[in-house]
Amino acid sequence: MLNPTRFNRRTLPPDLRDLSSWPEVDIAALEPKVFERFDHRQKAIRAYLAGHRVKDVWKETRIGRQELIRFLNRCLRLHDDGRIFGWRGLLPYKRTCDYVRLATPTASNGGNAGLFTQFLRDHPEIGGPLDETILTLREHDALRESRFSHREVYGRFRRLCVEARIPSTQYPLNNVDTGRRAVRRYARELLLAHFTERADRLGGPNARLRSHLDLGIGERFSTMTPYDCVSLDAHRLNFIGCLGVRESGGIRLIPIRRLQFIPVIEFASTAVLGYQIAIGSEPSAQDVVQAVKAALTRWKPRQLVVEGHRYPAGAMLPSAAIPETAGLCWNAMLIDNATVHCAKLVSEDVRKRIGCAINFGPVRQWYRRPLVESLFSALERSGFTRLPNSVGFGPSDPLKGDGAASAVKYEMMLEEMLDLIDIVVCTYNAMPRDSLGALSPLQVLANAMLCARTEWLPRTLPAPPHGVPELGTQIVTVTVRGNREKGRRPYVQYRGVHYASPILSCAHDLIGEQIRIHVRHDDLRTFKAFLANGEEIGILTATGGWGRTAHDTKLRKEVLQAVEASALVVGPETDPIQEFLVLKRWELLKKERERSGSSPKISDDATALARMLKVTGKTLEAGASPRPVSATNNHPTRATGDTLPSFVRRLKHRGVRK
Repeated sequence: MLNPTRFNRRTLPPDLRDLSSWPEVDIAALEPKVFERFDHRQKAIRAYLAGHRVKDVWKETRIGRQELIRFLNRCLRLHDDGRIFGWRGLLPYKRTCDYVRLATPTASNGGNAGLFTQFLRDHPEIGGPLDETILTLREHDALRESRFSHREVYGRFRRLCVEARIPSTQYPLNNVDTGRRAVRRYARELLLAHFTERADRLGGPNARLRSHLDLGIGERFSTMTPYDCVSLDAHRLNFIGCLGVRESGGIRLIPIRRLQFIPVIEFASTAVLGYQIAIGSEPSAQDVVQAVKAALTRWKPRQLVVEGHRYPAGAMLPSAAIPETAGLCWNAMLIDNATVHCAKLVSEDVRKRIGCAINFGPVRQWYRRPLVESLFSALERSGFTRLPNSVGFGPSDPLKGDGAASAVKYEMMLEEMLDLIDIVVCTYNAMPRDSLGALSPLQVLANAMLCARTEWLPRTLPAPPHGVPELGTQIVTVTVRGNREKGRRPYVQYRGVHYASPILSCAHDLIGEQIRIHVRHDDLRTFKAFLANGEEIGILTATGGWGRTAHDTKLRKEVLQAVEASALVVGPETDPIQEFLVLKRWELLKKERERSGSSPKISDDATALARMLKVTGKTLEAGASPRPVSATNNHPTRATGDTLPSFVRRLKHRGVRK
């Protein structure tokens, strides 16, 4: 730190001799008398540092040697902003250092300016612990409190005064408020002096994060060209949808959990390249991969369910509006530290297939992905929170209502909600923005494509080499099983299901050998198989009914658990996925009938069933009714006319006799 009492023009450091770099003063804001005094001081300092004689400076400005040295050192003092005061130090009545009281408090000297800081300086056994309490809100080994409390700080101050044996006749205990206002004022000034480090003491974790923003040092992450960087994150939409389940009396509407929206946003244009909707409490790594694949493929409009619903003119995703952008990949992808983002499918497979860098960013630093957060806010304000089935922005939102009851009342079906999401996202891409020069994201990308290969080089994702799995595909090594003596043809087993093909069934020499299969976790009906040396042996198909309906890893696991628990009976040629959907539908209706009459509540079973329908591409109206009961089946018929599925085993409870 500079010593402001010893500098003159001979000892002035060379880096401070450039007067043009000194912080300036807006002289137009000064009153005439103040400007006159400031102007004389500035002329004197300029002449003195230019090498003029002190006598000449005195004749022109009436400022002598001692005043010149004092004014020079005022200009060289360090300001709170980290720079020197510069010309600001010449302003009349401008304090360049903290006030330090030297006078002792007596009845004759009157004022109390600086008295509390003098008290803390004279009693370090009080000042040190008090500062620690204010900045950390923690006493000794106690846990840190979650928020700042002036009452607790003042209580700590009084206890410290008792420990230091400060008499009640001494300041500040002899004041009317016993020092309460002085402690409050001191605590506020200390917190402001450590604003960035202790902002969470006043406003919580979000305040601490926001204290790192708007520092005036430029953008934290900037891009040079289109498709240089994208951002991906998941957001829980603030509205409730319903799953319609057909029963004998019509269709029962059951609320499901809020949908998870996973967009991929391009930085330069702020356009949404693609997205995925995940149904469930939390998205999976496969949902993230599906969002990336949607950003790389051409968008197609949905077949809207509601009559009269349509896309606004020009509202679409970039891959459809600008065909040249279909399949363009990016150089970097910003994601957060969510567990699903750390999965191998995302952290390794996406990076290798696209050839991009993965930037996880600091933990809990949402401001590193501003586009994603602003997109979520814009979509909620422009569409989703305006729905009657909205749950608002949070518990404190005065406009929030009972989303589940409203979803049932107004028949907000899941498919209609998916249509609305697609329309809102496409409209977002087509809306002009002030930040883009009154252009829409689609127009920005269209203009950028006019300069492609001259100002920037688009990078199209090439087809994977032969034998290399596509994005979202995992390579698994399995053993070929079979038995020549018993006539058991070769097959492989993966996740409890046998797979075979005409080629593999004739390759008896492969029994006991290991082969490599390329598994798509979103559809386990078939996969490609390769020998250990890399030779392809064709497509293997799931045997029995497992190869009929599309299903993912999670759905197969649930079906196998139901079979193992004897809740589901699967025949040799029965489609287990379709039968499982019927079972889950029946169980869901049973639970809903048991709680009939109460207000609508979100159903986890309905959410799980909605996810299964999305994975399989099936609907409950198509083939989802229970099979008719045979004449040999003695299962009773429900009074409602809905029968228990024949493939569901009745549980026998011990101790109950008929």
